[in-house]
Amino acid sequence: MPHDDLIAMGKRIKAAIKDAKLTQEEVADHFGLAKQTVNHWCLGRSQIPLRELLALSKIVNVDPALLLTGRHPLDTQAPSNDNKVAQRRFVPMATKDEILALVSKKLSLSGVRDRRQSYTPCSSKSLSFEIPDKSMEPDFTQGSIVTVDKGVEPQPGDCVAVVLRRSNKILFRRFRPIGASMEWAAPYRLAAANPNFDVIEVTAKDDPVVLGTMVEYLQIRRS
Repeated sequence: MPHDDLIAMGKRIKAAIKDAKLTQEEVADHFGLAKQTVNHWCLGRSQIPLRELLALSKIVNVDPALLLTGRHPLDTQAPSNDNKVAQRRFVPMATKDEILALVSKKLSLSGVRDRRQSYTPCSSKSLSFEIPDKSMEPDFTQGSIVTVDKGVEPQPGDCVAVVLRRSNKILFRRFRPIGASMEWAAPYRLAAANPNFDVIEVTAKDDPVVLGTMVEYLQIRRS
């Protein structure tokens, strides 16, 4: 397997183990292997044998084809059609710094370090991240994970993610179009659910970059 493909598969394995709420050590114990072996699979330093791949897919409840190729068997898209919606996909899980690097074009989606499995159909333009503030509470809690898809056009009231490059602000709010326009072109408003946060009117001066419309929400319960 080419080195880049091995690295990509390792990221998918690492994300699947994490999403299953398992540790690499627990997976290693299950197979009777050293933790370093599983770590090497996750880092793409060695290729997981087919027998272990099939067994791991059952443990983490992920189709083995998805672990191997990043594509679900039901996703019959041609490789050249990058915008096809897949039933399940490993989505880049970006940090704040990675999001800012993405919008400044210093980083591509493929360069985002971590991945997580999306359980909602989404396109290759999708991105996951942690909600950065309390502006959408109580509807959506700070630190919980959302997946947004740039290929999904927002409707009034949909939750969207936008970066204001002028101020380096990452906003997750409800989309409110201004006038009859339903398009992403500014101006438009971003409304919070929390009354302690103001409605923001986004204009071209803000140099906004759309990350996408929310397609999935994973609430993180903290003790």
